[in-house]
Amino acid sequence: MEDIMNCTKKQKPRALCMRNHGNRELDVYDTLQLKADQKAGSCSNQVCLGSVMGQQGKNEPLRIPKEILRQAKEFLDQYFTSIRRAQSPAHLSRWEQVQKEVAATGTYQLTETELIYGAKLAWRNSARCIGRIQWSKLQVFDCRYVTTTSGMFEALCNHIKYSTNKGNIRSAITIFPQRTDGKHDYRVWNAQLISYAGYRQSDGSIIGDPLNAEFTEVCQKLGWKGKGSRWDILPLLVSANGHDPDYFDIPKEYVLEVSLTHPHLNWFENLGLRWFALPAVSSMMFDCGGLQFTAAPFNGWYMSTEIGCRNLCDTHRLNMLETIALNMGLDVRTPVTLWKDKAMIECNLAVLHSFQEKGVTIVDHHTASESFMKHLENEVRLRNGCPADWVWIVPPLSGSATPVFHQEMALYYLKPAYEYQDPAWKCHIWKKGRDSGKSKKPRRKFHFKQIARAVKFTSKLFGRALSRRIKATVLYATETGKSEGYAKKLGEILGHAFNAQVYCMADYDISSIEHEALILVVTSTFGNGDPPENGEEFANNLYTLKISENGVMNGDPERLRFAVFALGSSAYPNFCAFGKYVDNLLGELGGERLLKLASGDEMCGQEQAFMKWAPQVFKLACDAFCLDDDEAFLEATFSLQSESLTHQNVRLVEAKNDDTAEALSKCHNKKVVSTPLLKRKNLLNNQSPKATLLLQLNNTLIYKPGDHVGVFPMNRKELVDVILSRVKGVADVDQSMELQTLKETHTSNGVVKNWKPHDRLPACSLRDLFTRYLDITTPPSPNLLQHFASIASDDDQKKLNLLASDSSAYEDWRHWNFPNLAEVLEEFPSVNPYAPLLVAQLSLLQPRFYSISSSPLLHSNEIHLTVAVVVYNTQGGEGPPHYGVCSNYMQDIEVGEDVYLFVRSAPNFYLPNDMTKPIILVGPGTGIAPFRSFWQQRYAQLRAKNQIGKIWLFFGCRTKEMDLYREEKEEMSDANVLDRVFLALSREKHLKKTYVQDLALEEAAEIYKLLVIQEGHFYVCGDCTMAEHVYQTLKKIIQKYGGMNEHEVQSFLLSLRDQNRYHEDIFGITLRTAEIHSKSRESARIRMASEP
Repeated sequence: MEDIMNCTKKQKPRALCMRNHGNRELDVYDTLQLKADQKAGSCSNQVCLGSVMGQQGKNEPLRIPKEILRQAKEFLDQYFTSIRRAQSPAHLSRWEQVQKEVAATGTYQLTETELIYGAKLAWRNSARCIGRIQWSKLQVFDCRYVTTTSGMFEALCNHIKYSTNKGNIRSAITIFPQRTDGKHDYRVWNAQLISYAGYRQSDGSIIGDPLNAEFTEVCQKLGWKGKGSRWDILPLLVSANGHDPDYFDIPKEYVLEVSLTHPHLNWFENLGLRWFALPAVSSMMFDCGGLQFTAAPFNGWYMSTEIGCRNLCDTHRLNMLETIALNMGLDVRTPVTLWKDKAMIECNLAVLHSFQEKGVTIVDHHTASESFMKHLENEVRLRNGCPADWVWIVPPLSGSATPVFHQEMALYYLKPAYEYQDPAWKCHIWKKGRDSGKSKKPRRKFHFKQIARAVKFTSKLFGRALSRRIKATVLYATETGKSEGYAKKLGEILGHAFNAQVYCMADYDISSIEHEALILVVTSTFGNGDPPENGEEFANNLYTLKISENGVMNGDPERLRFAVFALGSSAYPNFCAFGKYVDNLLGELGGERLLKLASGDEMCGQEQAFMKWAPQVFKLACDAFCLDDDEAFLEATFSLQSESLTHQNVRLVEAKNDDTAEALSKCHNKKVVSTPLLKRKNLLNNQSPKATLLLQLNNTLIYKPGDHVGVFPMNRKELVDVILSRVKGVADVDQSMELQTLKETHTSNGVVKNWKPHDRLPACSLRDLFTRYLDITTPPSPNLLQHFASIASDDDQKKLNLLASDSSAYEDWRHWNFPNLAEVLEEFPSVNPYAPLLVAQLSLLQPRFYSISSSPLLHSNEIHLTVAVVVYNTQGGEGPPHYGVCSNYMQDIEVGEDVYLFVRSAPNFYLPNDMTKPIILVGPGTGIAPFRSFWQQRYAQLRAKNQIGKIWLFFGCRTKEMDLYREEKEEMSDANVLDRVFLALSREKHLKKTYVQDLALEEAAEIYKLLVIQEGHFYVCGDCTMAEHVYQTLKKIIQKYGGMNEHEVQSFLLSLRDQNRYHEDIFGITLRTAEIHSKSRESARIRMASEP
């Protein structure tokens, strides 16, 4: 390359013009050739060897570290450029790591993602392949951990089974360990994984495929005995780590063959011809990043001429051309009759017909040629060139009738690449006493079932099961931790057949999605359709991936299988909206759904829905990857239904107490701080049975008006005391302790068990665990009730088993009693749980979110909250009182006591950047909370001599006495901050019942002017029913005054959301929306009953 770049004329390298002589508009200009490997290829300046069938291996000397590093750098540059992270810290760090590894060991290891990328790119670079348009669909099986021939055989059987796929052929590559010192290579000795034997006869003739006669003799010398028939499948001959080879018979059921018939010539069937369905090249070397993988068999699918012209009709192969011609009644005495052409056409027609009749993937040479022209067009657009060997690309039939014949092509070599290498039997160094010239001692013959049993045993013993399986990625996003719990359970299930990896969306590298084979998503929805905070970046990146490059990824999402389990509450209009969004995006990117979107409704049957979905998606995933292991399915199903935690593998031990803020931060993956309560005021009349509090807290956090705080409450003392009185296994409930679980680790010395601290719960007393960290007010799940049943007396056990197994009975019991843990223990007096086991099974006590009610410009050292105190009776109002966990905690704590909290940003509910834009605020009850921060912010900006836009406030409550912040609103009106304030009263005596949407409708013309004409912003805060009514009212206003039809007004409202001018901050279930509770529960039960 340097010689070219520094030629005497110092000219800049020029693009090569590759003309198309059939259509000059298809001329291409190739500059990719400037990046070609100048040392590659067998051609010289004087001689072109492009037509040589099987070029000899280069016998390249063992690569020195300097050369490995040169090629490694080139490859890493390509890889990080492909994921748009060239010269990023990750790129530079990876290069530094490779240099250190090579300096220490003389080589390095590719990451799995780099290996997948390299294998696909090598196919893309393969100049002789006409079917490269499928390059990104390659399934990569990483078998670099394999060290034995039996392990290689099992991997190759998995490859054959996956790729054959009952005839729907899938491209794949299996990659074994790389070359080290040249003396410990791994090799597949077969030229193809599946091929027919060729038996040389004494008269020189050959029964079977003459191409394989020499290799057949090698197998026979090693002890293999074929039947001597025309269609004997050769064994797999493999060598591991430089040792002598072993041979293995491929199970008959793994080899799909097609008997050849003709659509019109009935006699063709009598020829007894057949061919195997899977063309898997197994003798080439995969060269990537300076590393050489000498055993890397790969497959695509057949082009019909490969069988119909070459395999069946070549004179040095089965040589069927004359036989077919004679059966056709053709004159074979002279070539001028074109009998060869006619016979070859009919042979190819028979191949196409037979494969299509049996449903086996095959492509004709005309379609393949057209697909290559499309590939060439794509490559010139994306890479400014495409290496192609015209001699090999042009099919052996129809020549100039195909478009590739007329296209000039440039042959050059890029890396990564698939390279020819000498046949293994010609270069293998036999071990002592195994001189290649002497008679060989037969190697042991192995049968598949033997190997499968042995490998299964060693996999369980040494823990190789995970590393050898197809990767399955489970992604979750969560606010409460429930999605995370389900995701980890799903990971356990998938682990019975896959290499399952579980990631939070926030920790997942989106560039990896281009190389994934299987992704399962478990995600909740925050509020009325927003992603959980730890899913926002993933959603944005996934959307960017969709719209970038016209929605075409560098990898291939069409190879990706996926399924989504969405958690949500049907109390919200946009039920499971984020899960649906992710499901749609993955589908639009071209992924294949294993199962339609499944939803788990918080209102009814969420756990049962997951328990139904998980085994279904596991079975479908196994089917998709041809992993039909019934035992694995049974094990996975059993693990879903059984308790993974027992008395034997969980315990509480003494430990030093953890700091509360640090412990909460670790539990919830948030930056939690403590801040004292400065002041508390009841905003309602003290004689009122209800209370709404204004809480003033000291603040050291940064926030904006519209943001929320997550407050960590404490459970009520009386509930904690009941639970502590019933649990067993802990002598001192006030002693600081740490929860530990017994973990198994697979090592080469067997299974090692160690006690490990729980990954989320802190070290503290049992009392503190039940007070601060564990959710004891949510009704226990069916799983926990099942555990209670296992330790209950007969009478209690019967009812607990019913509740745990009958979803209708459970939901009726749950919604009528909504029992906390203390009440459940009182209902079932024989249940005395083992404390460590109970602690391990309870969910975390979640933070409660409140809109901030203050402006940092006006109260720089404070955060204000507006909190309605929740007290209600269960059992239709006749049951025992229940207390809102956080609101009552905030009412009961002493002024000066620390409150633990964090700020959650709400960028979709911020004030407009342009302070002059008008804003309309609609919020009844505590929905006024964020609006107080808005008017305080505008008041501070007005005092700073800024011009501010109009603010209209629509507020609703039951009676005048419940008008929150009435005096402050009057002050803001007097200060010209609030232009108009509207009050809707729904329970005021002697007044017509009025809601905020009713008042908005009365001001319709002005609202249209402020929002549409003056491009204002519209904010809604409150419960979901109110928000939906307000939305429908606004829709009527815009439709009427904008003169729009139904479709136009829908589009306009969508555009308002897209422009972030329609803002919602919506609560779920509140005391004022009990009717939604009942309605949603009923609709959820109907939905569950209707699902198959």
